[in-house]
Amino acid sequence: MKPSFTKAWEDSILSTSTYKQWREPIHKAEKEIAKRTAYFKMLDPFEQMRSFAPKPLLMINGDQDTDSLFLYSLELYKMLLPLYSRHPEKLSLSMPFVDHQFNYHMKLEACMWFEKHLSLD
Repeated sequence: MKPSFTKAWEDSILSTSTYKQWREPIHKAEKEIAKRTAYFKMLDPFEQMRSFAPKPLLMINGDQDTDSLFLYSLELYKMLLPLYSRHPEKLSLSMPFVDHQFNYHMKLEACMWFEKHLSLD
C-alpha cells in the first residue's frame, strides 16, 4: 500500500511532465488533474494515520520497490515516530532488499508481529 496517495499522484504527474511528449497533454488536462488530486487528498491515509497511534503498526516495504517507493513509507514512519514515543515497540518499519513482492520472510515477520501484538493471550 502506498501510505501517501496524494504525494505519489503528484510525483507521478510531475515526473511524467518532464517528458517532452507529455508536457502539452498534461497542461491541457490541468482541470481534470486538479479534480483527481482533490479526490486523492480526500482518500489519502497519510494524515489520518496520526490518529492511529498508539495502535500496533507494522509497515513492510521493499527498498527496491518501484511501484510503492519506500520513501513514502519512510516519511510516514518519520511522522509517526513522535506519536509512538511512549510505545516505540508498537511501531515498526521493515524495508527488506526486495522489489514489489511479499516473500516468505516478510510473511513470517507479519505473522510474528500479529502474534505479538494481536494475540488474545
